[in-house]
Amino acid sequence: MNFLLSFDVEDWFQVENFRGVIRRDLWEHWDGKESRVIGNTLKLLELLDGHRIRATFFVLGWIAERHPELVREISSSGMEVASHGYGHELAYTMTREELREDLKRSKAVLEDITGEEVLGYRAPSFSISEEVSKLIQEAGYRYDSSYNPFPGNKRYGSIDLLSRDSLGLYRIGDLVEVPIPLVRLYGVALPVGGGGYFRIYPLPFFEVLAKKYLRQHGHYLFYLHSWEVDPEQPRLRGVPKGYYLRHYFGLSKAYGKLDKFLRDMEGYGVRFSTIEEFLRSALDISG
Repeated sequence: MNFLLSFDVEDWFQVENFRGVIRRDLWEHWDGKESRVIGNTLKLLELLDGHRIRATFFVLGWIAERHPELVREISSSGMEVASHGYGHELAYTMTREELREDLKRSKAVLEDITGEEVLGYRAPSFSISEEVSKLIQEAGYRYDSSYNPFPGNKRYGSIDLLSRDSLGLYRIGDLVEVPIPLVRLYGVALPVGGGGYFRIYPLPFFEVLAKKYLRQHGHYLFYLHSWEVDPEQPRLRGVPKGYYLRHYFGLSKAYGKLDKFLRDMEGYGVRFSTIEEFLRSALDISG
């Protein structure tokens, strides 16, 4: 059983739920900005080192350009560096040319820093579509992890996935799609990939769902944002109540919860790996 651990590297003020309060063009010079991405990411690397686990880090190009030393640290720690796009814009809202530039720019920035080919991409807020998928492949990525089938979040995009293999993976042309896990319990669709759902669910319940998915598919993909292990991040005013609760709920316990989750899954007998490592061995995406 393969456990694919992944993290989206972005700062706390870059999330889509804050878009109505923090303008993108003010990220650089906004007075209230307190960048915390370096400390949060190093905190995760330290945790993984203690567990002797490798993971995939989907890094924003915007972050990489300003903190190249952080990307080098991720890479030198044995982690896979993948792309989270450049500016955290929803992929399906950009024009073809804007998205094409975003995909290529983020890939080039990361490859220039690490000296290694970037194979994977994850769209901000899982904003995938048929057209986005084609452009991801065109930009030279070998796999995508942007499809979240949970119907309860209208921000998540969708694609037609017809050729699912025995591993629960899909091919769209030469592009491999690694979807975010979803479990149905008594007919109810429950997201079990991580993120805010990991913070909201009691850990024992989350583990039941994760193990159910593992038994069904033989692998399990988990994701978390770097800011989700930071309970000391600033509290932003003016955010709609629902978005505020979703962002800040459970932050104080998330790091310890993640530590225990990893220990419990180790005890369950999973094999931790990067997404690239798993796909190379399972599907040979190197060609």
